[in-house]
Amino acid sequence: KVLDGTAPTQIEAIWTYLADGPKATLPLGMNKSSIPLVPTEEAIIYRNFIQGAGPRAIGVGYPEKAHVAFDANEIRLAMIWQGAFMDARRHWTDRGVGFEPPMGDNIMHLPTGVSFFVLAQPDEAWPTKPAKDLGYKFRGYRLSDDQRPTLLYSFNDIKIEDFPNAIETKASPGIRRTFTVTTDNPIDKLYYRAAVADKIEADKDGWFRINDWRMRIESDATPVIRRSANKSELLVPVRFKGNSAKIVQEYVW
Repeated sequence: KVLDGTAPTQIEAIWTYLADGPKATLPLGMNKSSIPLVPTEEAIIYRNFIQGAGPRAIGVGYPEKAHVAFDANEIRLAMIWQGAFMDARRHWTDRGVGFEPPMGDNIMHLPTGVSFFVLAQPDEAWPTKPAKDLGYKFRGYRLSDDQRPTLLYSFNDIKIEDFPNAIETKASPGIRRTFTVTTDNPIDKLYYRAAVADKIEADKDGWFRINDWRMRIESDATPVIRRSANKSELLVPVRFKGNSAKIVQEYVW
């Protein structure tokens, strides 16, 4: 019954798994001591040492089978992935030491560094200092009735509400991220860095092709593609209406 019982699809799935080589995790059920966390009716929040998201990681698993991990030290969304969520065995047995990678696949590592910054000039390099040195503070999160978190942080006197949420699409589950940015002193030169990659190409209706995946931006300002440090960056100018601004970002594999 796996994959609708179709042999060609099952064979393709096996080859896709084998292509990951040593990076591939054991399939569900092979490791009898595993403790898989499976979100069903509501989201699961897993705060622990997550490989790729740091020692203060906040993993969020969604029933739609697309998941995220937020790095609370560097105050950034570090990873998104599909399929299985997390195996809690390492942290819930014995002394619980070490970093645990996601159980799923199609892991997308997002850019390091802060997400929002004020650039004096359009060609100014994006900062590489730690988030806290640049005026960032993590302020926790707010939960919906079904345990989906809105991440709260600030950049100097700018407050940011970051709501990543899993969505279902025709092809596979994706992540839609909604930012609400507020301040008593709106700034003209505030930017959101939406993506960093070897190659970024603009497509129709707010879509962009970024290496082997796609992303859509909804914003009151037109995103800008630029070259910096031998990489392409997608910057979104933050345009305030009154004291608030909104940006929606959608990731699709």
